[in-house]
This record gives sequence, structure tokens and C-alpha cells, in this order.
Amino acid sequence: MDRRNTSDRRKSSSHCSGIEKILQLIEGSKIRSIIVLIMEVPCCRGLVRLVQESVARATRTVPVKVQVLDIGGDPRRTDIVQRIAPI
Repeated sequence: MDRRNTSDRRKSSSHCSGIEKILQLIEGSKIRSIIVLIMEVPCCRGLVRLVQESVARATRTVPVKVQVLDIGGDPRRTDIVQRIAPI
């Protein structure tokens, strides 16, 4: 059995689950925006992608901002990632 295939399936499954959970929050609540707080390290960008994909699938328009912290916890910058209309 190839462990990489099993790991890839788990990652794909958790990715879809994350999108669905964020989508439920967008659709089921009256949130007006989303702020994603991440560190400047590359591994944190996955959370931004999950939120972007969830917002793209939503029937509501929700602006997304990303607050980036340096490794010491100090704010580096805030980016407006998207103001995307529902599909």
C-alpha cells in the first residue's frame, strides 16, 4: 500500500471539509466580513485558500481580509484578498 496516496486522500478530504465548514458559517450567519489571521510562514497560506474557495462558492458576498503577523507575533500587513460576488 502506498502511504502517499492515503495521505493525499486525507488532505483532500479535510480540505473539502474545511471549505464546507467555512461555507456553512458564511451562509448560516449574518457575518459581514472575514478576517484571516496568519503568520508570514508559507504553511499558513492554505487557510487563506480555504476561505477564498468558500467565499467563491457562497451565495452571499463577503469581503475577505488577511492580517499577516511576523514570527514574533507583530502585525506585518493587512491585505484585502477579495471582494467576490457569488457564483
